[in-house]
Amino acid sequence: MEANADIEMGSTNARSRAVAQLPANTHGSSRDGSDTLSRALGWFSIGLGLAQLVAPAQVARMAGAEPNTNTIRLMRALGAREFLSGVGILSGRHSDTWVRARVAGDIVDLALLGRVMASDDANRAMTTVATLAVAGVTALDVLAAKRAA
Repeated sequence: MEANADIEMGSTNARSRAVAQLPANTHGSSRDGSDTLSRALGWFSIGLGLAQLVAPAQVARMAGAEPNTNTIRLMRALGAREFLSGVGILSGRHSDTWVRARVAGDIVDLALLGRVMASDDANRAMTTVATLAVAGVTALDVLAAKRAA
C-alpha cells in the first residue's frame, strides 16, 4: 500500500514540476489566472454581443430602455463591439489590448445606462439592476487588464 502511495505521489510531483516548467500559456492559464479570466470574459463578450445582435429589443428592455428604432440600432452597434472584443480576446493576439477595450466599452455602457436612468420612459428598477451588473463586469475587466499588463 505504501509503495503505491509513493508511486502515485512521485508521479504527481513529476507532473507538477513538468507543468511548472511550461510557459504559462501552454497549460491553460498563467499563475495569477489572468488567461483564464480573460478567456471567460471573451466568451461572455461573444454571448452578450450575439444577444444584442439577435434580440436587441429584448436586451434593451432588460436594461430598462424603451426599444425604439434608435435604441435597437444602438444596441446592435454595442453588440457588434462586444462580439468583436470577445473574438479579439480569444484570438490570443494582443488579448491585453482587447481586454482594455472592454474596460473602455464598459465606461460607455455605464454612461448610456446613466442616460437611460435619466429618461422619463425608463424602467428604473431594470436599469439599476443592469447598471450593477455592468459595474460588476467592469471590476472583472479592470482586474483582467491589470493582470494582463
